[in-house]
Amino acid sequence: MDLLLAEAVGWQSQAAQPLPDGLDEEGNPTRVGAPCRHLAVGGCTMPADLRPYGCTAYVCRPMLRSLDRVRGARVRRLVRQMGEAHEAVLARVRRQQRGEPGLF
Repeated sequence: MDLLLAEAVGWQSQAAQPLPDGLDEEGNPTRVGAPCRHLAVGGCTMPADLRPYGCTAYVCRPMLRSLDRVRGARVRRLVRQMGEAHEAVLARVRRQQRGEPGLF
């Protein structure tokens, strides 16, 4: 659905140099299989404001390795807080869909 929405507003994948299946951003083999098809050598080809939540919240090992301990801890804390806020928003939307009061 996220890709359909991005394409509906005019986004087209620009992954000119897609990573080979099974390799991460640094050319190392991954343990999980092929990376996202929108990941290119220079990073994600999707505009930041159109990326799905899961992509936005995911911090891969190469990104964490590029940070010092303090910044890495801060990023992990902020991602955790973002996840909690995301869950709260989803819970409120679900309550509204069930017709429960209190969304606004």
